Amino acid sequence: MVGKARSSNFTEAEKIDLLRLVRPHVRVIEEHKHKHLAIVGKNRCWVAEVEYYSALGGERPPRTAQGLHTLYKRLKENAKQELVQQQRAQPEY
Repeated sequence: MVGKARSSNFTEAEKIDLLRLVRPHVRVIEEHKHKHLAIVGKNRCWVAEVEYYSALGGERPPRTAQGLHTLYKRLKENAKQELVQQQRAQPEY
């Protein structure tokens, strides 16, 4: 059984670049409607993000829309977890 080839890990610079590129499109990407038009809009947004991301150049390996979307979801989840931990660590007055 042959699986998919695993892409290389994202560097910190790549993660920051992705967040900068996604920022203007957050309203579309984070829309919680599951209607056909919303899904099509999100997919178009991610395809555009791949083009912008690839245009940044450098020694980056090629990335897919699915890979960038997965990274974005992981970064968002990690940020939420950090926020919860910070809130737990602060003393209540």
